[in-house]
Amino acid sequence: MSQNLNEDDLIETLNEDDFVETDAFVPSSDIVLAVAISQKLTPSPSVLEERDRQYELRAQQSLTATFFGDPLPGRSALDRWRAEQERIARQSEDEGD
Repeated sequence: MSQNLNEDDLIETLNEDDFVETDAFVPSSDIVLAVAISQKLTPSPSVLEERDRQYELRAQQSLTATFFGDPLPGRSALDRWRAEQERIARQSEDEGD
């Protein structure tokens, strides 16, 4: 038996044959929500303090420094080197006393 199908019928037939029900493979939203809640991590207080310090430093940064991506105050290599030199100087003064 042959069927006389026009082009539109043929396209509809192909689309129906290729249709795959994807909802069967997707977990229900309740399960996904429960997993997301159980995997929620709470940051430690030290991480929260560091975040707050960075926010404060960003407030001190100039618009030009922000635009060009300069490091936050106290975070550049030069600032760290100066802080290390001051720490060494204080240690040598403490040892000399």
